[in-house]
Amino acid sequence: GRGGGGGGGGEPRSSLLVRNIGRVTTKEEIRELFESEGEIVDVYLPKDYYTGEQRGFGFVEYKTEAEAENAVRKVPYASTTLDTCRRAVTLM
Repeated sequence: GRGGGGGGGGEPRSSLLVRNIGRVTTKEEIRELFESEGEIVDVYLPKDYYTGEQRGFGFVEYKTEAEAENAVRKVPYASTTLDTCRRAVTLM
């Protein structure tokens, strides 16, 4: 099979690219911002290989594509306290 399963036959998962993330923002803060729009499978915040600092962007993976599309419509305009940058969310 495809591995990972979890009930089979569901919609394909979908990830969002999230830009302008503050370097000290945590996965938990990103999850809190996005979880109201659907079930989050994973939050990934890449780090610089040499410095270990976050690179200023990340990915939020939703269980379904519909949930990800809903987040794109609603979250970019939400006011947040994560940092002073405005969120730019792109559906991948």
